[in-house]
Parts: sequence; structure tokens; C-alpha cells
Amino acid sequence: MTCICAYVFAVRNEYHRKNLELLATVDPLTGVKNRRSMDEGLQMALADALRTNRSYGLVMMDLDHFKRINDEYGHSVGDEVLLDLVSLIQKRIRNTDQLYRYGGEEFVLLLSGVDPDGLELIARNLHKIIRQQLRLRCHDSKITASFGAALLRRNESAEAWLERADAALYEAKRSGRDRIVFSGAVPAQDTSSPAGSSGLAN
Repeated sequence: MTCICAYVFAVRNEYHRKNLELLATVDPLTGVKNRRSMDEGLQMALADALRTNRSYGLVMMDLDHFKRINDEYGHSVGDEVLLDLVSLIQKRIRNTDQLYRYGGEEFVLLLSGVDPDGLELIARNLHKIIRQQLRLRCHDSKITASFGAALLRRNESAEAWLERADAALYEAKRSGRDRIVFSGAVPAQDTSSPAGSSGLAN
């Protein structure tokens, strides 16, 4: 009986330990990995790139005017938008790609085995699908996102790589939102909103 009790106690402790680990690495709202997991993922990508010479890319995404959504419609509506965004993205990425919630309405996509053309294709497809399909359920207003993308450079640190993607995202926001800026990887191309667009994209 003592052995049985000890076994049950050990199993329960292991169950609770795994649950705590999950809570520490997964965003509770969206179910995607959080910033702590992203830091670990970037380090693993750097180690794999050094060992195998595999290429990696980062795509940072930030919803445009998200604060306005929360202020005007409430945080529950904002949560719906984030869940819809994650659903749209997860349906269009590979099993080997990793999506992280970086904070608030900002997400990071870690892509393995992508060259400049592949990074461009993925970023532009996501930008297009978000522009076309992401809307406020309660108001049917369009929601757009800004993107910053960067390929990993040889011997680059995770911090420097992330900073380049973040700087590209900042430039996309600064230059008008609803567009993609690539950090030295892909030739510039206008991805701004077409004239006459309406809703929260303006």
C-alpha cells in the first residue's frame, strides 16, 4: 500500500510539473508559444544553422490600430481578433514553422529552410490573407497588419537577428502601416493598402 501511494504521489507530481512547464511556455489566450519559448527557439535555430548550414527567417507581425479596437469595442473583442489572427496564420504555415506571441498584438514567426524568395512568399501571403479575411466580427471592419522580416546572417546573434526584424517592423509602421519591410533580404516592393480601403486599416 505504501508503494502504491508513493507511486500515485510521484505520478501526480510529474503531472503538475508538466502542467507548470506548459503554462510557462504557452500563451494562455491564443495557445501558441510565448516569448520565453521564442528565446529558446531562436537559440536552437542558431545552433542548427551553425551545424547544418540550414537557413532561417523571422517574420514579425503587429496588428495595426489594435489599441483602438480594445478602446472602442472592449478587450473581449480584441481577444477574438487575436484568436482569429492565430487561426489564419496556423492554417497557412508548415509544421516545422513556429509561431510565438511576442507580446500584446505582436507575433513572431520562425521559419526554417527558407531562402530570400521563400521568406518573401510567406510574408506576402500572410499579409494578403490578413488584409482579405481578418475582420471585426461585431462590426465587419477590416483589420490589417504590418510586417518586418529578416533572414538569419552567418554568425549573427539571436538578439541582433530579432532587432533587425523589429527595426523592419518599426519602419513598416512608421511608413504607413499595412505593409512589409524586409531587412536587407528582399528587394523593396510597395505593399501599402490600395486606395479606397476602409475600416480600421485607415
